[in-house]
Amino acid sequence: MWLNNRNITSTFTSHHNDNGYANITGADGGWHKIKGGNPSGVTNCLMVCSLALTSGRQVNVELHDVDKEILTVYLL
Repeated sequence: MWLNNRNITSTFTSHHNDNGYANITGADGGWHKIKGGNPSGVTNCLMVCSLALTSGRQVNVELHDVDKEILTVYLL
């Protein structure tokens, strides 16, 4: 499921592997985990979310249909 033209309101990470989250405006459930399984992929998505947050730019975000984890982030 794609959410278009959204703002990232906050991000979170910790020292644990595959552990990144973003809070997306207009998305059910508030915080959404970035899909794990590839540490570089989690890092890349978190970097794009953080850039959107700090620069005030919007994103298009693809969420997994079932667990609502972030699969793809496109910086606008």
